[in-house]
Amino acid sequence: MAKQFLKIIKSLFLLFIIFELIFFIYFSFSNLKQQISDYKIRKLSAQSYKYFSQFELILPKPNSNIIHITDEFTDNFKTKDVLDLGVGFFDDGINQNKKVYSVAIGDSFTRGIGSLDNLKYGWVELIEKRLKWIDILNLAHLGGGALHQRYSYNKIKSSIDHNLVLFNFSTTLGFIENLDDRFPTHYMRSIMVHENLNESQLQERIDNLNNAHGYKVYLEYFTNNHFYHSYTVGFVFKFISLLEIKNLIPKKFQTHYITGKNQDVHNFNKGKYRMGLLNEEHADMRTRLEQSRSTKVLNDRNFSEFTAYADKVFLDKIINHSAKIINEFSEEVKLDGRDFIMTILPSKNDVYYPIYKGTLSNENKIDYEEIRNKLKLKLKKDIKIIDITEDLTKFVIKNPQEEIYWFNDNHFNKLGYKLVSDFISKKLNKIYDFGN
Repeated sequence: MAKQFLKIIKSLFLLFIIFELIFFIYFSFSNLKQQISDYKIRKLSAQSYKYFSQFELILPKPNSNIIHITDEFTDNFKTKDVLDLGVGFFDDGINQNKKVYSVAIGDSFTRGIGSLDNLKYGWVELIEKRLKWIDILNLAHLGGGALHQRYSYNKIKSSIDHNLVLFNFSTTLGFIENLDDRFPTHYMRSIMVHENLNESQLQERIDNLNNAHGYKVYLEYFTNNHFYHSYTVGFVFKFISLLEIKNLIPKKFQTHYITGKNQDVHNFNKGKYRMGLLNEEHADMRTRLEQSRSTKVLNDRNFSEFTAYADKVFLDKIINHSAKIINEFSEEVKLDGRDFIMTILPSKNDVYYPIYKGTLSNENKIDYEEIRNKLKLKLKKDIKIIDITEDLTKFVIKNPQEEIYWFNDNHFNKLGYKLVSDFISKKLNKIYDFGN
Protein backbone atom coordinates (compact mmCIF):
# COMPACT_ATOMS: atom_id res chain seq x y z
CA MET A 1 0.00 0.00 0.00
CA ALA A 2 2.83 2.38 0.90
CA LYS A 3 4.64 1.56 -2.37
CA GLN A 4 1.45 2.23 -4.35
CA PHE A 5 0.99 5.55 -2.58
CA LEU A 6 4.62 6.50 -3.23
CA LYS A 7 4.19 5.59 -6.88
CA ILE A 8 1.16 7.89 -7.15
CA ILE A 9 3.07 10.72 -5.48
CA LYS A 10 6.00 10.29 -7.88
CA SER A 11 3.65 10.23 -10.87
CA LEU A 12 1.89 13.38 -9.73
CA PHE A 13 5.21 15.10 -9.08
CA LEU A 14 6.47 14.13 -12.53
CA LEU A 15 3.24 15.40 -14.08
CA PHE A 16 3.60 18.64 -12.14
CA ILE A 17 7.19 19.07 -13.39
CA ILE A 18 6.05 18.50 -16.98
CA PHE A 19 3.25 21.06 -16.62
CA GLU A 20 5.64 23.51 -14.95
CA LEU A 21 8.02 23.21 -17.90
CA ILE A 22 5.21 23.65 -20.43
CA PHE A 23 3.76 26.72 -18.75
CA PHE A 24 7.22 28.16 -18.04
CA ILE A 25 7.81 28.13 -21.78
CA TYR A 26 4.34 29.61 -22.37
CA PHE A 27 4.90 32.51 -19.97
CA SER A 28 8.44 33.05 -21.31
CA PHE A 29 6.95 33.76 -24.72
CA SER A 30 4.21 35.87 -23.11
CA ASN A 31 6.73 38.41 -21.81
CA LEU A 32 5.72 37.72 -18.20
CA LYS A 33 8.53 39.81 -16.66
CA GLN A 34 7.35 42.93 -18.47
CA GLN A 35 3.74 42.21 -17.52
CA ILE A 36 4.71 41.90 -13.85
CA SER A 37 6.75 45.11 -14.02
CA ASP A 38 3.86 47.01 -15.62
CA TYR A 39 1.43 45.57 -13.09
CA LYS A 40 3.55 46.75 -10.15
CA ILE A 41 3.68 50.23 -11.68
CA ARG A 42 -0.11 50.25 -12.06
CA LYS A 43 -0.57 49.27 -8.41
CA LEU A 44 1.86 51.94 -7.25
CA SER A 45 0.04 54.57 -9.32
CA ALA A 46 -3.28 53.43 -7.85
CA GLN A 47 -1.97 54.48 -4.43
CA SER A 48 -1.51 58.10 -5.55
CA TYR A 49 -4.95 59.19 -4.33
CA LYS A 50 -6.24 60.15 -0.88
CA TYR A 51 -9.30 61.58 0.80
CA PHE A 52 -9.10 65.33 1.43
CA SER A 53 -11.49 66.13 4.27
CA GLN A 54 -11.55 69.88 3.54
CA PHE A 55 -13.20 69.13 0.19
CA GLU A 56 -14.78 65.77 1.04
CA LEU A 57 -13.22 64.41 -2.16
CA ILE A 58 -10.75 61.73 -3.20
CA LEU A 59 -8.10 63.55 -5.23
CA PRO A 60 -4.53 62.89 -6.41
CA LYS A 61 -1.66 63.43 -4.02
CA PRO A 62 0.78 66.17 -5.08
CA ASN A 63 4.16 65.35 -6.63
CA SER A 64 2.98 61.99 -7.94
CA ASN A 65 3.57 60.39 -11.32
CA ILE A 66 0.45 58.42 -12.18
CA ILE A 67 1.26 55.99 -14.96
CA HIS A 68 -1.39 54.58 -17.29
CA ILE A 69 -0.24 51.54 -19.29
CA THR A 70 -1.98 49.88 -22.23
CA ASP A 71 -0.76 47.49 -24.92
CA GLU A 72 -0.40 50.46 -27.27
CA PHE A 73 0.96 53.30 -25.14
CA THR A 74 2.09 54.45 -21.71
CA ASP A 75 0.90 57.76 -20.27
CA ASN A 76 2.60 59.78 -17.55
CA PHE A 77 0.45 62.12 -15.48
CA LYS A 78 2.52 64.25 -13.13
CA THR A 79 0.67 66.06 -10.36
CA LYS A 80 1.55 69.37 -8.77
CA ASP A 81 0.10 71.37 -5.90
CA VAL A 82 -0.51 74.42 -8.09
CA LEU A 83 -2.99 76.02 -5.66
CA ASP A 84 -1.04 75.41 -2.42
CA LEU A 85 -3.92 73.31 -1.09
CA GLY A 86 -1.95 70.11 -0.58
CA VAL A 87 -3.81 68.59 -3.55
CA GLY A 88 -2.27 67.29 -6.76
CA PHE A 89 -3.53 68.58 -10.11
CA PHE A 90 -2.68 67.36 -13.61
CA ASP A 91 -1.31 70.80 -14.36
CA ASP A 92 2.04 72.60 -14.50
CA GLY A 93 0.98 75.76 -12.66
CA ILE A 94 -1.10 78.92 -12.78
CA ASN A 95 0.17 81.55 -15.21
CA GLN A 96 -0.16 85.16 -14.08
CA ASN A 97 -1.56 88.21 -15.87
CA LYS A 98 -4.05 86.39 -18.08
CA LYS A 99 -7.35 87.84 -19.25
CA VAL A 100 -9.26 84.60 -18.76
CA TYR A 101 -8.78 82.02 -16.03
CA SER A 102 -10.55 78.79 -16.82
CA VAL A 103 -11.00 75.30 -15.45
CA ALA A 104 -11.32 72.35 -17.83
CA ILE A 105 -13.79 69.76 -16.60
CA GLY A 106 -14.19 66.42 -18.34
CA ASP A 107 -13.24 62.79 -18.50
CA SER A 108 -10.22 60.88 -19.80
CA PHE A 109 -10.11 62.86 -23.06
CA THR A 110 -9.68 66.05 -21.05
CA ARG A 111 -7.06 64.43 -18.85
CA GLY A 112 -5.17 63.50 -22.01
CA ILE A 113 -5.14 59.70 -21.99
CA GLY A 114 -3.27 58.57 -25.08
CA SER A 115 -1.16 61.75 -25.27
CA LEU A 116 1.81 60.00 -23.58
CA ASP A 117 2.47 63.11 -21.46
CA ASN A 118 -0.47 65.43 -20.87
CA LEU A 119 1.76 68.33 -19.78
CA LYS A 120 3.53 68.21 -23.15
CA TYR A 121 0.95 66.87 -25.56
CA GLY A 122 -2.49 67.12 -23.90
CA TRP A 123 -4.87 69.55 -25.58
CA VAL A 124 -5.39 71.67 -22.46
CA GLU A 125 -1.69 72.51 -22.13
CA LEU A 126 -1.32 72.98 -25.89
CA ILE A 127 -4.11 75.57 -25.88
CA GLU A 128 -2.36 77.45 -23.07
CA LYS A 129 0.81 77.58 -25.14
CA ARG A 130 -1.07 78.73 -28.23
CA LEU A 131 -3.39 81.33 -26.65
CA LYS A 132 -1.50 83.86 -24.57
CA TRP A 133 -4.62 85.31 -22.99
CA ILE A 134 -5.88 82.23 -21.14
CA ASP A 135 -4.83 79.94 -18.31
CA ILE A 136 -6.64 76.61 -17.99
CA LEU A 137 -6.49 74.51 -14.85
CA ASN A 138 -7.05 70.86 -15.75
CA LEU A 139 -9.71 69.38 -13.45
CA ALA A 140 -10.11 66.12 -15.36
CA HIS A 141 -9.89 64.10 -12.16
CA LEU A 142 -13.28 65.02 -10.75
CA GLY A 143 -15.15 62.00 -12.09
CA GLY A 144 -16.16 60.23 -15.28
CA GLY A 145 -19.64 61.64 -15.88
CA ALA A 146 -21.17 65.09 -15.59
CA LEU A 147 -22.96 64.12 -12.37
CA HIS A 148 -19.67 63.29 -10.66
CA GLN A 149 -17.86 66.27 -12.18
CA ARG A 150 -20.56 68.73 -11.14
CA TYR A 151 -20.63 67.31 -7.60
CA SER A 152 -16.84 67.54 -7.23
CA TYR A 153 -16.56 70.94 -8.88
CA ASN A 154 -19.08 72.40 -6.44
CA LYS A 155 -16.94 71.09 -3.57
CA ILE A 156 -13.73 72.73 -4.77
CA LYS A 157 -14.78 75.74 -6.89
CA SER A 158 -14.49 78.31 -4.10
CA SER A 159 -10.77 77.53 -3.78
CA ILE A 160 -10.07 78.28 -7.45
CA ASP A 161 -9.93 81.79 -8.90
CA HIS A 162 -11.58 81.43 -12.34
CA ASN A 163 -14.15 83.09 -14.58
CA LEU A 164 -14.74 80.33 -17.16
CA VAL A 165 -15.78 76.69 -16.99
CA LEU A 166 -14.74 74.75 -20.07
CA PHE A 167 -16.98 71.69 -19.87
CA ASN A 168 -15.98 68.83 -22.15
CA PHE A 169 -18.38 66.15 -23.30
CA SER A 170 -16.98 63.15 -25.15
CA THR A 171 -19.35 61.16 -27.29
CA THR A 172 -20.51 58.47 -27.13
CA LEU A 173 -19.29 57.31 -23.72
CA GLY A 174 -20.50 60.51 -22.11
CA PHE A 175 -24.09 59.33 -22.37
CA ILE A 176 -23.25 56.13 -20.48
CA GLU A 177 -21.27 57.88 -17.76
CA ASN A 178 -24.19 60.23 -17.13
CA LEU A 179 -26.36 57.22 -16.30
CA ASP A 180 -24.13 56.20 -13.40
CA ASP A 181 -24.34 57.68 -9.90
CA ARG A 182 -21.86 55.24 -8.40
CA PHE A 183 -18.95 57.43 -7.34
CA PRO A 184 -15.83 56.29 -5.42
CA THR A 185 -15.65 59.52 -3.43
CA HIS A 186 -19.24 59.21 -2.24
CA TYR A 187 -18.83 55.49 -1.54
CA MET A 188 -15.68 55.99 0.56
CA ARG A 189 -17.14 58.90 2.48
CA SER A 190 -20.19 56.74 3.26
CA ILE A 191 -18.21 53.78 4.59
CA MET A 192 -15.98 56.15 6.57
CA VAL A 193 -19.07 57.41 8.40
CA HIS A 194 -20.92 54.09 8.70
CA GLU A 195 -17.86 52.06 9.76
CA ASN A 196 -16.16 54.83 11.76
CA LEU A 197 -12.86 54.44 9.87
CA ASN A 198 -9.74 56.34 10.87
CA GLU A 199 -7.47 57.97 8.28
CA SER A 200 -5.16 54.98 7.75
CA GLN A 201 -8.07 52.54 7.51
CA LEU A 202 -9.80 54.74 4.95
CA GLN A 203 -6.58 55.06 2.92
CA GLU A 204 -6.23 51.27 2.80
CA ARG A 205 -9.78 50.93 1.50
CA ILE A 206 -9.18 53.62 -1.13
CA ASP A 207 -6.00 51.87 -2.30
CA ASN A 208 -7.79 48.53 -2.49
CA LEU A 209 -10.65 49.95 -4.53
CA ASN A 210 -8.26 51.73 -6.89
CA ASN A 211 -6.24 48.53 -7.30
CA ALA A 212 -9.35 46.96 -8.81
CA HIS A 213 -8.71 48.86 -12.03
CA GLY A 214 -6.66 46.57 -14.24
CA TYR A 215 -6.70 43.80 -11.62
CA LYS A 216 -5.45 40.48 -13.05
CA VAL A 217 -5.46 37.54 -10.68
CA TYR A 218 -2.54 35.70 -12.30
CA LEU A 219 -0.35 38.82 -12.12
CA GLU A 220 -1.47 39.37 -8.53
CA TYR A 221 -0.32 35.81 -7.83
CA PHE A 222 3.08 36.25 -9.49
CA THR A 223 3.57 39.65 -7.86
CA ASN A 224 2.74 38.66 -4.28
CA ASN A 225 4.13 35.11 -4.07
CA HIS A 226 7.80 35.77 -3.31
CA PHE A 227 8.83 32.30 -2.08
CA TYR A 228 7.91 30.31 -5.18
CA HIS A 229 5.38 30.90 -7.92
CA SER A 230 4.07 27.92 -9.81
CA TYR A 231 3.65 28.52 -13.53
CA THR A 232 0.94 25.86 -13.54
CA VAL A 233 -1.06 27.66 -10.86
CA GLY A 234 -0.44 30.95 -12.67
CA PHE A 235 -1.83 29.51 -15.89
CA VAL A 236 -4.91 28.20 -14.09
CA PHE A 237 -5.53 31.70 -12.73
CA LYS A 238 -5.06 33.19 -16.19
CA PHE A 239 -7.50 30.68 -17.67
CA ILE A 240 -10.07 31.53 -14.99
CA SER A 241 -9.58 35.23 -15.78
CA LEU A 242 -10.38 34.48 -19.41
CA LEU A 243 -13.59 32.75 -18.33
CA GLU A 244 -14.45 35.84 -16.29
CA ILE A 245 -13.97 38.13 -19.29
CA LYS A 246 -16.26 35.90 -21.33
CA ASN A 247 -18.78 35.84 -18.43
CA LEU A 248 -18.63 32.03 -18.41
CA ILE A 249 -18.43 31.69 -14.63
CA PRO A 250 -20.79 33.20 -12.00
CA LYS A 251 -19.60 36.42 -10.39
CA LYS A 252 -19.64 34.92 -6.91
CA PHE A 253 -16.91 32.51 -7.99
CA GLN A 254 -14.77 35.05 -9.80
CA THR A 255 -11.16 35.28 -8.69
CA HIS A 256 -11.34 39.04 -8.37
CA TYR A 257 -13.54 38.65 -5.32
CA ILE A 258 -11.88 35.47 -4.04
CA THR A 259 -8.26 36.63 -4.14
CA GLY A 260 -8.61 40.40 -4.34
CA LYS A 261 -9.35 40.86 -0.61
CA ASN A 262 -11.67 43.57 -1.80
CA GLN A 263 -15.29 43.34 -0.78
CA ASP A 264 -15.54 47.05 -1.57
CA VAL A 265 -15.25 46.27 -5.29
CA HIS A 266 -18.26 43.99 -5.09
CA ASN A 267 -20.28 46.45 -2.99
CA PHE A 268 -19.37 49.42 -5.19
CA ASN A 269 -20.22 47.62 -8.43
CA LYS A 270 -23.52 46.49 -6.94
CA GLY A 271 -24.40 50.12 -6.23
CA LYS A 272 -24.05 50.25 -2.46
CA TYR A 273 -23.92 53.86 -1.22
CA ARG A 274 -24.81 55.38 -4.57
CA MET A 275 -25.16 59.16 -4.75
CA GLY A 276 -28.95 58.84 -4.87
CA LEU A 277 -29.27 61.15 -7.89
CA LEU A 278 -30.63 58.53 -10.30
CA ASN A 279 -33.28 55.82 -10.16
CA GLU A 280 -33.34 52.18 -11.23
CA GLU A 281 -34.56 53.07 -14.72
CA HIS A 282 -31.31 54.95 -15.29
CA ALA A 283 -29.31 51.97 -14.03
CA ASP A 284 -31.23 49.69 -16.40
CA MET A 285 -30.55 52.06 -19.29
CA ARG A 286 -26.85 52.03 -18.46
CA THR A 287 -26.82 48.24 -18.28
CA ARG A 288 -28.57 47.98 -21.64
CA LEU A 289 -26.01 50.30 -23.23
CA GLU A 290 -23.05 48.48 -21.73
CA GLN A 291 -24.38 45.09 -22.81
CA SER A 292 -24.89 46.35 -26.36
CA ARG A 293 -21.23 47.28 -26.68
CA SER A 294 -19.11 45.39 -29.17
CA THR A 295 -15.83 45.89 -31.03
CA LYS A 296 -15.91 46.08 -34.80
CA VAL A 297 -13.12 46.42 -37.34
CA LEU A 298 -14.05 48.70 -40.23
CA ASN A 299 -11.54 49.71 -42.89
CA ASP A 300 -8.71 48.36 -40.72
CA ARG A 301 -9.72 50.46 -37.70
CA ASN A 302 -11.12 49.26 -34.38
CA PHE A 303 -14.39 50.80 -33.20
CA SER A 304 -16.46 50.43 -30.04
CA GLU A 305 -20.08 50.27 -31.08
CA PHE A 306 -23.26 50.45 -29.03
CA THR A 307 -26.11 48.87 -30.96
CA ALA A 308 -28.65 50.21 -28.43
CA TYR A 309 -28.18 53.64 -30.04
CA ALA A 310 -30.14 52.32 -33.02
CA ASP A 311 -33.33 52.36 -30.90
CA LYS A 312 -34.56 55.93 -31.51
CA VAL A 313 -36.98 56.02 -28.56
CA PHE A 314 -34.31 54.72 -26.20
CA LEU A 315 -31.76 57.11 -27.68
CA ASP A 316 -34.01 60.13 -27.12
CA LYS A 317 -34.33 59.21 -23.43
CA ILE A 318 -30.55 59.05 -23.09
CA ILE A 319 -30.03 62.36 -24.88
CA ASN A 320 -32.72 64.14 -22.86
CA HIS A 321 -31.16 62.87 -19.63
CA SER A 322 -27.66 64.14 -20.48
CA ALA A 323 -29.01 67.45 -21.78
CA LYS A 324 -30.88 68.00 -18.50
CA ILE A 325 -27.70 67.44 -16.45
CA ILE A 326 -25.64 69.77 -18.66
CA ASN A 327 -28.32 72.48 -18.66
CA GLU A 328 -28.53 72.42 -14.87
CA PHE A 329 -24.75 72.53 -14.56
CA SER A 330 -24.49 75.52 -16.90
CA GLU A 331 -27.17 77.38 -14.92
CA GLU A 332 -25.27 76.84 -11.66
CA VAL A 333 -22.04 78.11 -13.21
CA LYS A 334 -23.72 81.21 -14.62
CA LEU A 335 -25.41 81.97 -11.30
CA ASP A 336 -21.90 82.14 -9.86
CA GLY A 337 -21.07 84.84 -12.43
CA ARG A 338 -18.87 82.63 -14.60
CA ASP A 339 -18.97 81.78 -18.30
CA PHE A 340 -19.81 78.24 -19.41
CA ILE A 341 -18.56 76.81 -22.70
CA MET A 342 -19.20 73.24 -23.74
CA THR A 343 -16.76 71.48 -26.05
CA ILE A 344 -17.71 68.26 -27.80
CA LEU A 345 -14.74 65.90 -28.09
CA PRO A 346 -15.84 63.38 -30.74
CA SER A 347 -15.41 59.65 -30.54
CA LYS A 348 -13.69 57.69 -33.28
CA ASN A 349 -17.17 56.72 -34.51
CA ASP A 350 -18.24 60.38 -34.82
CA VAL A 351 -15.27 61.18 -37.02
CA TYR A 352 -15.06 58.11 -39.26
CA TYR A 353 -18.61 56.76 -39.63
CA PRO A 354 -19.73 59.65 -41.89
CA ILE A 355 -16.80 58.78 -44.16
CA TYR A 356 -17.71 55.08 -44.21
CA LYS A 357 -21.45 55.76 -44.55
CA GLY A 358 -21.80 54.32 -48.05
CA THR A 359 -20.02 51.07 -47.16
CA LEU A 360 -21.63 50.28 -43.79
CA SER A 361 -24.00 47.38 -43.31
CA ASN A 362 -27.45 48.12 -41.89
CA GLU A 363 -26.37 47.01 -38.40
CA ASN A 364 -23.59 49.61 -38.42
CA LYS A 365 -25.67 52.51 -39.71
CA ILE A 366 -25.94 54.52 -36.52
CA ASP A 367 -26.09 58.22 -37.38
CA TYR A 368 -23.68 59.81 -34.91
CA GLU A 369 -24.12 63.23 -36.47
CA GLU A 370 -27.84 63.01 -35.73
CA ILE A 371 -27.07 62.05 -32.13
CA ARG A 372 -24.84 65.09 -31.63
CA ASN A 373 -27.33 67.43 -33.29
CA LYS A 374 -30.17 66.13 -31.13
CA LEU A 375 -28.10 66.77 -28.02
CA LYS A 376 -27.25 70.31 -29.11
CA LEU A 377 -30.92 71.07 -29.82
CA LYS A 378 -31.83 70.00 -26.28
CA LEU A 379 -29.28 72.31 -24.68
CA LYS A 380 -30.15 75.83 -23.56
CA LYS A 381 -29.74 78.41 -26.29
CA ASP A 382 -27.31 80.49 -24.25
CA ILE A 383 -24.77 77.65 -23.93
CA LYS A 384 -21.82 78.30 -26.22
CA ILE A 385 -20.85 75.03 -27.94
CA ILE A 386 -17.54 74.18 -29.57
CA ASP A 387 -17.99 71.09 -31.75
CA ILE A 388 -14.82 70.11 -33.60
CA THR A 389 -16.17 66.90 -35.16
CA GLU A 390 -16.46 68.27 -38.70
CA ASP A 391 -12.97 69.79 -38.49
CA LEU A 392 -11.46 66.41 -37.57
CA THR A 393 -13.49 64.58 -40.23
CA LYS A 394 -12.29 66.99 -42.91
CA PHE A 395 -8.71 66.45 -41.77
CA VAL A 396 -8.84 62.65 -42.03
CA ILE A 397 -10.53 62.87 -45.45
CA LYS A 398 -7.76 65.15 -46.66
CA ASN A 399 -5.03 63.10 -44.93
CA PRO A 400 -6.16 59.45 -45.12
CA GLN A 401 -2.69 58.19 -44.23
CA GLU A 402 -2.70 59.99 -40.88
CA GLU A 403 -4.07 58.35 -37.72
CA ILE A 404 -5.50 60.62 -35.03
CA TYR A 405 -6.76 57.87 -32.68
CA TRP A 406 -5.04 54.79 -31.35
CA PHE A 407 -5.96 51.57 -33.13
CA ASN A 408 -7.39 49.53 -30.24
CA ASP A 409 -7.90 52.29 -27.70
CA ASN A 410 -10.50 54.93 -28.58
CA HIS A 411 -8.53 57.92 -27.30
CA PHE A 412 -6.67 60.43 -29.45
CA ASN A 413 -2.96 59.98 -30.10
CA LYS A 414 -0.43 62.83 -30.03
CA LEU A 415 -1.46 64.10 -33.46
CA GLY A 416 -5.13 63.88 -32.50
CA TYR A 417 -4.63 65.97 -29.38
CA LYS A 418 -2.64 68.55 -31.34
CA LEU A 419 -5.50 68.89 -33.82
CA VAL A 420 -8.02 69.12 -30.97
CA SER A 421 -6.03 71.97 -29.43
CA ASP A 422 -5.70 73.76 -32.79
CA PHE A 423 -9.41 73.62 -33.58
CA ILE A 424 -10.60 74.53 -30.07
CA SER A 425 -8.09 77.41 -29.94
CA LYS A 426 -9.44 78.89 -33.16
CA LYS A 427 -13.01 78.71 -31.91
CA LEU A 428 -12.11 80.16 -28.50
CA ASN A 429 -10.42 83.06 -30.29
CA LYS A 430 -13.63 83.77 -32.18
CA ILE A 431 -15.66 83.74 -28.97
CA TYR A 432 -13.34 86.05 -27.00
CA ASP A 433 -11.69 87.97 -29.87
CA PHE A 434 -8.54 88.93 -27.98
CA GLY A 435 -6.43 88.98 -31.12
CA ASN A 436 -4.42 85.75 -30.92
